[in-house]
Amino acid sequence: MSEQDAKQMLRDGIEAAREGDRKKARELFEKVTELEENNEKAWLWLASVMDTDEERRICFANVLQIDPDNERAQKEMAKIEARMNKSKADEEVVPGVSRRQLTRYMGIAAIIVVLVFACVAIVVVAQNSQRAAEEAQFTAVAQQATDFVVAQQTQNAAGTATQAALVTPTYTPSATVNVPTLPPTWTPVPEATNPAGAQALAAPPALPGFITGWNGRDFSGRGFYQAVSYPLDGGGAFTPITDSARDVTVNPADCLRAVYVGPFSAGSTFGLQAINVNGTQPEELPVRWQGTTEQIIEQEMPSFSRDGSRVVFVSRTADTNTRQIFILDMLAEAGAGTLTRITQDNGDYTYPVFSPDGTRIAVVRNDVNGVSAGEDIIILDAASRSPVAQVTSNLGSYVESNLAWVNDTTLAYAFAPENDPDSHDIAIVPADASGAIPDLPGRDPTADDINPVISPDGAYMAFSSNRGGQYDIYIFDLASDALYQLTNTPEPDYPGAWCVPA
Repeated sequence: MSEQDAKQMLRDGIEAAREGDRKKARELFEKVTELEENNEKAWLWLASVMDTDEERRICFANVLQIDPDNERAQKEMAKIEARMNKSKADEEVVPGVSRRQLTRYMGIAAIIVVLVFACVAIVVVAQNSQRAAEEAQFTAVAQQATDFVVAQQTQNAAGTATQAALVTPTYTPSATVNVPTLPPTWTPVPEATNPAGAQALAAPPALPGFITGWNGRDFSGRGFYQAVSYPLDGGGAFTPITDSARDVTVNPADCLRAVYVGPFSAGSTFGLQAINVNGTQPEELPVRWQGTTEQIIEQEMPSFSRDGSRVVFVSRTADTNTRQIFILDMLAEAGAGTLTRITQDNGDYTYPVFSPDGTRIAVVRNDVNGVSAGEDIIILDAASRSPVAQVTSNLGSYVESNLAWVNDTTLAYAFAPENDPDSHDIAIVPADASGAIPDLPGRDPTADDINPVISPDGAYMAFSSNRGGQYDIYIFDLASDALYQLTNTPEPDYPGAWCVPA
């Protein structure tokens, strides 16, 4: 394979990782590192999709071998070493028994031994006391008999008989035996837990509408989760919509129909599907463009126009092998020219979104086959399909993703340094800006902030962040800079769209 092939595999792996397809991403990154052992970026990304600390440690060690001054690798290695040192207490000393368990069992055994000795001591004391009482009773009876004979002899003449009362043996329990309380030989160490339960930030005020999104774990290994809706009237609860989904958006015109990416019922491919937000009437959307000449696979990243009539998305094509932009007319009948192709070039397009007025499409473009490869945001005219603005121009120094329009002139998006792909921040910039990356209020430099979603009135922004230890949904007031926390659950939560029913 050529160097260009390795670059393409790296780009495909990065995209798979961002979409949650860890298995596919890992396979691609491993192929790149086999071809290019000194590809620092590939080793960093490979570490991000590894399952164990030992695997991540190997990846970061390779990064540091290539670049000993790589700060991210240094920090991650330090974290891994700390976790591994902490976990030594849990290492198995015999098969099936960890050091901590063994210590605990020994402590319990010691306490049992003490209790056994204490019980034996109690029994022995009780037996001794009983024996003493019996001896005292025997002596008393013998003395009684002697006294009776003497009394009979000395008092017989008087005709009076004196009978000494029998001495009833009494048993006085010995003092209570106190079992000594030994110092514990095992101190339980709490396992690492999700911080859910103690909400770090205040819940947002009751807001209109709901947010569609996805949550839970990717048990399929293909980047699919549970599609849900989060009400915004308080509580942070959610209502399931369907299983095996991601990139969940909703028709803003009536808030009734959701579109998402999920696996198809036949075959191993995935693409656009629709379902009512109450979980009824599922539909695989490719049936709507049957009969067209377009050969597209793996449709993803859908987004509705504000009037709900169109869905813009990207899909790989047979003629370019890169993702191109398509628009699906949701109002037209199936097979009646419902699919329109917007781009047909060698660029790779991701995260397309309609402007609120529906005239433009903001999208991330990567000239993967050109001399200036790297992700940047451009604006296309939806009618003429021609570029009208360049929002960023850093050629991949920063990787842009998760675009959202705040209003007709302003964009929000997530971005991360190329060499630190798990440390996204969110920028809000004019749609005609060039390379502007401001520091958004409420930013946490240690967190990964992704998936900005704007309320229909442009007053609030929802986003997902791991600043609390797990990916939860936060609400940011764009006017006051107040930050609230909507969810606080043991599983990750990601927003997709904000809808307010009429």
